[in-house]
Amino acid sequence: MLKNQKILITGVGKGIGREIFLEALKEGAFVIGVTRSKKDFKEFSHFRGRYKFFYGDISRQTTIKKIFDYLKKNSIKLTGLVNNAGIRQRKKFEKITKKDLRKIMENNFEAPFSIIQKFCENCEKKKNCSIVNIGSIVGEKGLSELSGYGASKAAINGLTKCLMSEFSQNYKKIRINCLNPGFVKTSFYKKFKKNKKLYNWTLSKTPLKRWANSIEISNLILFLLSENSTYINGQCINIDGGWTSQ
Repeated sequence: MLKNQKILITGVGKGIGREIFLEALKEGAFVIGVTRSKKDFKEFSHFRGRYKFFYGDISRQTTIKKIFDYLKKNSIKLTGLVNNAGIRQRKKFEKITKKDLRKIMENNFEAPFSIIQKFCENCEKKKNCSIVNIGSIVGEKGLSELSGYGASKAAINGLTKCLMSEFSQNYKKIRINCLNPGFVKTSFYKKFKKNKKLYNWTLSKTPLKRWANSIEISNLILFLLSENSTYINGQCINIDGGWTSQ
C-alpha cells in the first residue's frame, strides 16, 4: 500500500507513533522517524536500510532543520508526513501558567506548523502527497482539566481545514487531513485503568464499551497516506468508538 513512499513520522518512541512506524515499514515505505530519546528499536532491525531515526525535541527549530538538511543532502523527497508527536498536561484551568501554555502550544501546534512548511518545500511535487495531523477528541468534545491540551488540538483541526483550502491553490498535489483519536490502549492505558471510577466513566461514554487498539488507529493513518484515499481531503476524522457521535 505504501511501496516506494518516503514518509516522515514524529513521536515514534511509543504508542501510536511506534505502531505507525512499524506498519509503514511493513507496507514497503522508507520511513524517517523522530523521537525524543533513544529507545529499543531491535524489532525494526530486519528493515535495515529502509528507515532513519532522528533523536530530538521537535519543538526546537534545530531538530527540524537537522531532519530537512539530511533529506536535502541525500536527495530524499517526501510523499507523506504524520504529525504525531505531542504532549498532554492535566491541570486545573486556574493553575495553568503562561509557561505551561507556551510549552503545550510549541509542541502541539507550532512544531507541526513548522514541519508542514518544510514538508511543502521538500515534498515530491509530481506525486500525490499526504499529510496526516494527529489531533484528539478533546479538541472537539472538551474534557475537564485539559483546557490547554484541548485548545492546542482544536488549533490543529483548524489548521488542517485552512491549509486544505490554501493547498488547493498553491500545492494541488498535497492532501491534508486530521485524525482525532479517543481513548487508545497505549502505555497510558495501564496507568489509567487503575482508577476504576474514571476508567468506567470512559467506557460509559463510548458506545463500543472499550478503548481502541493502536493498530486500529495506525490502519486508518496508513490508509490516509496511501493512494487509496486520494479523494479524502480537509477532513477531521474522529476515531473514538462513537463517543462524539452521541
